[in-house]
Amino acid sequence: MSEPAIMITAADKAEGFASGSPMITPTARTGIKEPREHSDKAEGFASGSPTITPTARTGIKEPREHSDKAEGFASGSPMITPTAWTGIKEPREHSDKAEGYAQFLEQVTYYIEASPHEVSVMANISAALRETFGFFWVGFYLVRNEELILGPFQGSMACTTIKYGRGVCGTAWQRKQSIVVADVEQFPGHIACSSLSRSEIVVPLISEGEVKAVLDIDSDSLAAFDETDRQALEQLAALIAKQIY
Repeated sequence: MSEPAIMITAADKAEGFASGSPMITPTARTGIKEPREHSDKAEGFASGSPTITPTARTGIKEPREHSDKAEGFASGSPMITPTAWTGIKEPREHSDKAEGYAQFLEQVTYYIEASPHEVSVMANISAALRETFGFFWVGFYLVRNEELILGPFQGSMACTTIKYGRGVCGTAWQRKQSIVVADVEQFPGHIACSSLSRSEIVVPLISEGEVKAVLDIDSDSLAAFDETDRQALEQLAALIAKQIY
């Protein structure tokens, strides 16, 4: 026997709309359990770290579980690795840092020249740098009026705006030159977007004598960057600036 229909009187309906919360709920038409029944999910969202994982909602196996390549593509999760798109050796295989950067610059040039759009180029470069060299955080800050605003990046959440002359990024913008910081806690006015960041390098993107953006890379190790990093990343910044500005 079907359940009796629920009757809502005109008075009830008027009261519901007047309060801004009519008595029909989003789940009334779907049969989905009310949020209060999802104790784990509610707790996860409340803490800011829901328990659902990217693959939890699809049932697709993680790439490492694919014993067969065809199965992987069929399920929508091929066994592609971070460096498969470039053929760049994993960072641990680079016996020489300069050699690693040379190989990276040679292969990433295509992705820079493939698009004239600022966001597209920066998004790909951020991903390529982090996947290839394993940096803790990689991203760009874009000059907008008198401040830097967060652009494409790879890593944990970051500061959204930085004032001119403030922190490592703002100082690199002000000086129009790269800054290598062996220990961020020793840098005057350092802006701690993440407490895990220990050293940093910032390289400005300059066009016609003006800083248009800065490339910011953080490491969770002290003194992770040196002159080799600076020279290579300045070459990269020059390639990007030439293409998009």
